[in-house]
Amino acid sequence: MVKLSVMCKYVIRKILSRWRFQIHSVLAAGAGPTISTTANLDAVLEELYPDGAEAQKYAEELEKLSEVHQKVELQKVDSSVNLDDVERSILWIFGLQIQESNTAV
Repeated sequence: MVKLSVMCKYVIRKILSRWRFQIHSVLAAGAGPTISTTANLDAVLEELYPDGAEAQKYAEELEKLSEVHQKVELQKVDSSVNLDDVERSILWIFGLQIQESNTAV
């Protein structure tokens, strides 16, 4: 059974909230769970990755990424780490992708 830390869940919910109007699922329609800021993230991860070992692997990855995210936000790591890239990696684990706006100049 996967159990994400409170801090990891906080970071994921913050990212979901930040990108809420620009994210979309890369999974086939109806193929995965509904992911929102109020979703049970542990259950979502287990539904996406029914193999317990795989779910645990991604839970560990999410823990690492959320820690990097927090450090970057607080400027405690090298500024060469791009916060948007970290957020994209977190969303991708949940089968989500940021829809880039196509504004012509």
